[in-house]
Amino acid sequence: MARGLDAGRTPPKPLTGNAYEQPLAEIPRTQPDALSRMEASKILPDLLPPMLIDNFLRTKRQEARDLSTLSSSTAQDALITTV
Repeated sequence: MARGLDAGRTPPKPLTGNAYEQPLAEIPRTQPDALSRMEASKILPDLLPPMLIDNFLRTKRQEARDLSTLSSSTAQDALITTV
């Protein structure tokens, strides 16, 4: 928010009516999609060091690859016990 204020950006108009019935941007539904959007972000490099962003993306993609080799119950157990 402060970034937009500092840049003198005009905020969008407030929503009126039922927001569920409006064509709004959706958040990513999968981890790969979320990581791709994060990687393509134009804002994030202004907020975090590039090395941190790269490390985070690599770590999450490696975790996803490792978990994809496990059965769903084993993956679930791994996430519960290690996170």
